[in-house]
Amino acid sequence: MLVCLLAAVLAPGLAPSGGARAAADPITPTNGLKLTITSMSPREVSANNTNVAVQGTVTNISDRVITEVKARLQLGDAVTSDKQLSDAEAGAAPTDAATTAYQTVTSTLQPGQTASLSLTAQLQGTGSLDISKAGVYPLMVNLQGSPAYGGQARLAAASLLLPVTSVPGAVPPAGADRNRLTLLWPLVDDQPRVIGVAGNGQEVLADDSLADSLVPGGRLFGLVQSVKDVSVQNPALLSAMCFAIDPDLLATVHGMAGGYQVQTATGTRAGAGATAAAEWLNMLSKLTAGNCVLSLPEADADLVALSRAGATNLAKLALDDSTEISSVLPGTTPLSGVAWPSDGALDDGSALALAGMGVNTELLQPDAVAGAATGSVSLQGLPANRSHAVLIDQAVSGALAEQSANPSNVDVSGVSAQNGIAALTYRTLFAPGSGQTELIAPPRRWNSAQNELESYLDVVGGTLSAGGATPVGLATLAAAAPSGPSVRLSYPAAAAAAEIPASVTGRVVTDDAAQQDMLAAMNRDHANPVTTPTQLIGPLRVGLLRAVSGAWRTNHQGAAVQLSTVEQEFSSVRGAVSVVATNQTFSLGSQSSRLPVAVTNSLPVDIVVQVDLAGQSGLAASAVRQTILAGGSTTLYLPVKISRSGRFSVEVSVTTPGGTQLGHSARFEVVSGAYGTIILVITVAAFAILVLLSIRRIYRRLRSSREATPDEQDLPTLPGEPTVPNVPTVPSTAVDTQEPVEH
Repeated sequence: MLVCLLAAVLAPGLAPSGGARAAADPITPTNGLKLTITSMSPREVSANNTNVAVQGTVTNISDRVITEVKARLQLGDAVTSDKQLSDAEAGAAPTDAATTAYQTVTSTLQPGQTASLSLTAQLQGTGSLDISKAGVYPLMVNLQGSPAYGGQARLAAASLLLPVTSVPGAVPPAGADRNRLTLLWPLVDDQPRVIGVAGNGQEVLADDSLADSLVPGGRLFGLVQSVKDVSVQNPALLSAMCFAIDPDLLATVHGMAGGYQVQTATGTRAGAGATAAAEWLNMLSKLTAGNCVLSLPEADADLVALSRAGATNLAKLALDDSTEISSVLPGTTPLSGVAWPSDGALDDGSALALAGMGVNTELLQPDAVAGAATGSVSLQGLPANRSHAVLIDQAVSGALAEQSANPSNVDVSGVSAQNGIAALTYRTLFAPGSGQTELIAPPRRWNSAQNELESYLDVVGGTLSAGGATPVGLATLAAAAPSGPSVRLSYPAAAAAAEIPASVTGRVVTDDAAQQDMLAAMNRDHANPVTTPTQLIGPLRVGLLRAVSGAWRTNHQGAAVQLSTVEQEFSSVRGAVSVVATNQTFSLGSQSSRLPVAVTNSLPVDIVVQVDLAGQSGLAASAVRQTILAGGSTTLYLPVKISRSGRFSVEVSVTTPGGTQLGHSARFEVVSGAYGTIILVITVAAFAILVLLSIRRIYRRLRSSREATPDEQDLPTLPGEPTVPNVPTVPSTAVDTQEPVEH
């Protein structure tokens, strides 16, 4: 054990600090230095550049003093394949082809202290990065230091890609057929915000974070402003770009512009982003007018999760709400028949369902299909005219994602677009083959600073302007015949794991059925037709889509919370139609009576209800249906049948004709003195027996009277008179055999 402890303490001092072995130095998670890269220049090396400069900061996040803090740049060989490019993006490529000398950052760094980092390396010459030809190179910032009680060791390392389009004295690469480039530009909120509607009709948001995103410095503001700024200098940019917009985001921002409320711990308050929302919409409207717009599913709903749950009607609702984009952004007509599902993946059932909804082109990741297909392909198992998929260029698109290759103590967000710039340069100038289709899809919730977005768009626009690629609109790309082989879908395991779980989608299906049933029972109030049933229930159905938003694919608990919020809202709507409770005891005087039940409707629409009761044995009722007018109350008379007398406690409920519970049930006390069926049966039976006995007695008497002579009939015996037995009479003609008496 002592040997192991000594080895752990001394190991940092034994690690090599330079030379060709630097790339293999261990990086432990508790080294204690945080490396932050804030800028890099140039972002793309050309013949006019002679050096590369990297700036940032170094912070001691340990509880020990660290001395001899120094750093250098290291370079690997230029990548020559997509595999090498992916390895370089993941920080797994060697970076020992060229190393510069260490430059001192600071001699001593106390715990919590921060020092500035500034590294400069020549591209050519002695001690340089030794770049002699164009290409895309893996670049590493190697940070060394000596923690107290330890030796010199690498304490942090940041991995980046350095694109070099040309160097002094070298001939720029000459491309053959230019690639066709299409760029998606997603505008999606971090998560759904709307949780209800206030009494004044204003939407209620869960927080005011969306307002922060719409002002300068905010994420959504940067996504729109960067396009506006760069497209002025590079008009070709817009011809290759398609804005992928969530209709729910647009509707939310549009509602904010007219005033909105924000939920707080004690109630609601007025939102602070109305002006920012109006300005952002105005800027977006000018950019999208006449340009390509792709409507994402409403609330960015997880189409696969809905399909697996059998909620195809909700999936259709999510795809049909693109008209909202046209109403908020005049002059905009979203593409039809094109879908970009969450994570760029579909299973067979979802693809077939989408085909039935008119979707004939899916934008998918390469790992969502079997094999190594690229470009546009036909999908097996789907109708011939609805089996087209355009595959996203993962090598370029993946480079725009958050840098997961760097350890937790390294922050390269200041140059977040750098790898995306390098990947695009590789694809357009150095990748094998030419004339390929490049569909670039940044992360749906891309979170890069505005200056980084502009750096990336500058490269895209410059590439198009210089003829490095041909801009192709998404509509043209989607309409083109598949050029690749026919492939089958292969739903990735990672996408399945991230999918909104069945515990949520199952409830969503149940809630949707209840909402549709209630909608079918409603009618417009013709006396005051301000609110329609669709206006009342429609937002709740969109709320269900928010509960299955792709925003929750990495936060399933968030989906459950969002769904609970929608269910509470729906419960309030259902509670507006209710049975009026009463303390009165109702007395029913006959076997068939009517029980008066008052039903009130505080909704702004008429609704057809059904009233029924659940009681004890001996009492039954027939359900009654009737339309209750908006804001009105009606007394219904429930036909009741009683089979016994006594006291009854019954539960009266009100539902839609389809069975959806409305409001709360009410308990009624009923007293009945009427004879029931059982008593009636017993009475009739007893009377029948009495009649039979009487008939039997009369029959026996009649029979006896027929057997006796009229003068010898038995006379009735008087009370107290002795009974005399009958003595036979001797006939008068009989012979007297008694001897005579002598005198």
